[in-house]
Amino acid sequence: MKINSIKNCILLSIGLALTSCTGDFEELNTDPYGVSNESLEQDFNDIGSFFPGMIRMLVNTTDFKYQISQNLTSDSWAGYLAPPTPFAGGSNNTTYNMVWKDNTWTTTYEEIMAPSRQIIELAQEKEQPQFEAWAKLIRIYGLQKVASFHGPVIYTSYGESNTTSYYDSEETLYNAFFEDLDAINATLSEFEDFEGFKNFDIAYNGNVRQWLKLSNSLRLMLATRLSNVAPQLAKEQAEKAANNSYGLIASNADNFTVELGSANHPLNTIGFSWNDTRMSATMESFLVGFEDPRIEKMFTPVTGENPQNLINDHPKFPYKGIKNGAVLIAKEKRVPYSKPGEYFTTNPDYTILNYASVNFMLAEAKLRGWNVSAMDVKDLYKEGVIASFDQWGAGDVDNYLVNDTNTPIDYNDPEARSAEENAFDAQTDITVKWNETASNERKLERIITQKWIAGFPNSFEAWVDFRRTGYPAIEPVYKNDSNAGDGLVEEGEYIKRMRFVPDEYAENPEGVSDAETKLGGPDKINIPLWWDVEGSNF
Repeated sequence: MKINSIKNCILLSIGLALTSCTGDFEELNTDPYGVSNESLEQDFNDIGSFFPGMIRMLVNTTDFKYQISQNLTSDSWAGYLAPPTPFAGGSNNTTYNMVWKDNTWTTTYEEIMAPSRQIIELAQEKEQPQFEAWAKLIRIYGLQKVASFHGPVIYTSYGESNTTSYYDSEETLYNAFFEDLDAINATLSEFEDFEGFKNFDIAYNGNVRQWLKLSNSLRLMLATRLSNVAPQLAKEQAEKAANNSYGLIASNADNFTVELGSANHPLNTIGFSWNDTRMSATMESFLVGFEDPRIEKMFTPVTGENPQNLINDHPKFPYKGIKNGAVLIAKEKRVPYSKPGEYFTTNPDYTILNYASVNFMLAEAKLRGWNVSAMDVKDLYKEGVIASFDQWGAGDVDNYLVNDTNTPIDYNDPEARSAEENAFDAQTDITVKWNETASNERKLERIITQKWIAGFPNSFEAWVDFRRTGYPAIEPVYKNDSNAGDGLVEEGEYIKRMRFVPDEYAENPEGVSDAETKLGGPDKINIPLWWDVEGSNF
């Protein structure tokens, strides 16, 4: 917009000059700032300038938006983090009372879908198919996150109507994702040596081959998500992803990590500046129980006047978490509990998908008998753990991998008003060491538990895994404030989804009504998504 303003001022000056003379018209009609349409097109700025903002919005880097859309939703429901703050009188999304509507929907449509549509139209006009493909890949990544919250979303009909926008059923949506990824890969492969992305690429520095690896890894992730509801489709797509010539994310150097620019990591602001998030009790149960060396990288030790009083049950591991869905009275009581790690105060980047997670996806796929790797399940599992230790800079992975005695621990809340309040018994006796004689269900639990740890803090996919597999063994919320309006979650059960957003009810009522039909139930938080299937995983 600055460029347009400059040009308008220049054109006004030219117009005034033309009333007296025309001899130096060509000189006057040249932008003295060097910003011409030709130079914009030559450097691809006319298309590429949209991309940094879109890519960053895959994280939702605005602190308060991140807090509402992720930290107080999936971070809690996936058992990663919990607030010490009794927001809204202690009854809020973390206790299943939907105080904050989903900001992920709004941000994705306004800051990813809308600009990507502009890019696609401009790229088609300028005959730059590589930018069209890149934009489509980013919007699939963004929209699948929205779908993981809500279920049906607006995708194939996006932008077609100013009145009613119809949602895709989840079955239609995932098939459309896979079809579009085919076209994206075909286009990007033709431009594998193209260097024009570099000035706009805050993830892979313009390396098209890396984006192709991400595209394949995204396909694998989406395929894995469908393993119980559409096993044949899942198998076909997982094998297509794993056997593509460009491969998958294959090392930590390939991790999909977004530079945040001048912004702080959101967990720095929320955890340190605002003191509004802390380690979850579930993380404490698993990481302390496993004596996991990554704990000191992911979280900080307890603080306060008497920190030892918070960790009497495990004094050698000075970390304390807050129960998800806890009874909270006063914020200051739990501010001394463990914050997110110091890493988040010094690193202006955010890893969205890592090599460890890809290994665990492959391990699950291989366990299901899919042709995705020459490695066996055990070795893929081990490689995932090793990759995570390497990413976090943690040591002693060899001893960790052979530990067959340590299990998650029970939890108590030192600041609770009674011994029972917020407390829970460990929900599983899973260990770290691979057991080849275990059942497939038990093997899957071990894979998903380690994938859950390795994926921190990307809670979107961790919450997906929990809903579709039941792993890791996250305990129910202590305080269940669900209601008939949003949907009653039975005691001992878990939230299944977010409702469609209020703006859609106001501006697209026919579309929402149709979406409820495609959801297969009323627009409530207790309605499972398409891929969230009851019963065994095998």
